[in-house]
Amino acid sequence: MPNSPSVVSNHRIISVCMATYNANHFFQEQMDSILSQQLNEGDKLEVVLSDDSTNDNTLRMVEAYHDERIVYFRHTNRKQFRYYKNLRCATQNFENAIRFSRGEIIFLSDQDDIWYPGRIKAMVDVLDGTNKHFVSSSFHWMYNGKVFSKTIMRPLSLIKILSHSGIFGFSCAFTREFADYILPFHKVHQYDTYLGALAVRNQVAVFDERIMAAHRCYPEQTSNSGFHEPLWIKVLFRCRLIFSVIFKRKLI
Repeated sequence: MPNSPSVVSNHRIISVCMATYNANHFFQEQMDSILSQQLNEGDKLEVVLSDDSTNDNTLRMVEAYHDERIVYFRHTNRKQFRYYKNLRCATQNFENAIRFSRGEIIFLSDQDDIWYPGRIKAMVDVLDGTNKHFVSSSFHWMYNGKVFSKTIMRPLSLIKILSHSGIFGFSCAFTREFADYILPFHKVHQYDTYLGALAVRNQVAVFDERIMAAHRCYPEQTSNSGFHEPLWIKVLFRCRLIFSVIFKRKLI
């Protein structure tokens, strides 16, 4: 079962859950942008890394920080998949990170993006100020170190999310209550679509138009998969996602 909300020395814990796999490229830049984030008074940061059978020097880079805020776990229950392999492995890896997190508010993070200063505080303030359980912020798209586009997050309908997605995991934060509600991820392959759809279905989502991060694009990204799956597989997995959302109990 997921961990209960934790308070240490009267501090509220803010967890950043990062799924890593061969994180050589851009990892340090992303980690630096997280560790330098401003927090509200009384909040304490933890960065939970779940590593999916990395075979490079990711662990050595983590250890070089000598930072007690970083907690590292090996994801040892990795399954082999025939379809949507990378997406489903990433989904399991994020689920593992969330399970090990202790925070009352949880952020999801890719291993190669950049968070702009003030992002954590701003999104925590949104959740605190609206009494919602889920927030998704706007972001830049970046290639070769240069911003080339942006995505402004605005309210989406459940039909829109289930048919075309539009929710990006790296842009999201949510409460511990919502984390306990969404786990386990079952057999869905797009965890971010699943999270966003459940948040909208339960009317606990808020979308922030402020741009708070840059999402990096490059050919070697491990999440680039699923574009050439057979049509029947795409239909099957889409139906599985829809049923997982529609028939899940409502968040109380």
